[in-house]
Amino acid sequence: MLRPIAAATAAVLTLLATTAAATPGERAAATRTATAQAAYACQMKYEGQAANAEEYADPTTLSLQLDVPTEVSAGESVSLRGTLALQFSEYLSSISKGYFDTFEGYSDSFSVALTIGGRTTVLEADRWQSPKTQRSNPLVVRAPVTFPTFVVPAGTSGSVRIGLPQNNVVKNSTYPAPATVAFNGRAQASGSFGTYKYDLSCYLPQASEGVVADIPVARAASAAKTGGKTGGKAGDKAGGEAGGGATSQATAAPAPAGAAPAPDVPTEPVADPFATATAVAAPGAPAATTPAAAGVATGPARDENGVYVPTGALVGGGLAVCMLALAYAAWAHLRLRRLRATLDG
Repeated sequence: MLRPIAAATAAVLTLLATTAAATPGERAAATRTATAQAAYACQMKYEGQAANAEEYADPTTLSLQLDVPTEVSAGESVSLRGTLALQFSEYLSSISKGYFDTFEGYSDSFSVALTIGGRTTVLEADRWQSPKTQRSNPLVVRAPVTFPTFVVPAGTSGSVRIGLPQNNVVKNSTYPAPATVAFNGRAQASGSFGTYKYDLSCYLPQASEGVVADIPVARAASAAKTGGKTGGKAGDKAGGEAGGGATSQATAAPAPAGAAPAPDVPTEPVADPFATATAVAAPGAPAATTPAAAGVATGPARDENGVYVPTGALVGGGLAVCMLALAYAAWAHLRLRRLRATLDG
């Protein structure tokens, strides 16, 4: 009789340990998908082309989709993953028809603008490389993109802002002007015409924040208690007045001095940059598609709609269950001994 009771007690302890391990402080944080896009001018020059060749700048739409936490805390480590897509002009797709069948590209200088506490820094991405993609119209290449983990500094309040690549980040690897650009890359086109490699240097014709996401920074528990009563109403009122006339669109600033002018090209419809792209498999390998990047679990969970049970209550309840189980085992053992004594007598 004692063995079933011991097994039940062990099961209760296991359940408690599992539940304690899944407390809000250690669960995966909730994430959301954030997307932004902007039109860049990408200077192109094929490998071997003379340095003084006439400049060609192709209007290219960059779309970035990231899985970001719904909220972060000061001191928390944050990792960003997502998908980067480049949509080239209809003109480029049209002139390549009959000559090239597949396209691919890579960049080791792609980055995002990371603003924390009013200070903006450059967060460089890991090397981005797309698979071979069949020619289409519009021509879109896409691939997963990842970034090194960064830490939200202690004492941070407000929000963490992530923006699209900005100008003046890296040296122009294609043409002398502008001297610096948002990012460089290389593309390869293959088909009946042969294989050609192109260098690309991309910049924003007009400065724009291109906000991908504003991630709120959670208030510290002590600040929430002391400032919640005194500052709640005043903060709500001030926030309402300040935000009443705000818009969600970033205002384009004038182009910086010395930057190349925007290319004179017609505006083209932008295709869905995150529809599944058909990738060309290597000979003998099965066809594949480019998957969307998986979400990243970072930091403590904050389930605002769930029920929070303190860890202390869970442990206390578990100990109570264990004590009851042991008491029941002792009582059953004593009862069994008395029954045996009665039968023997």
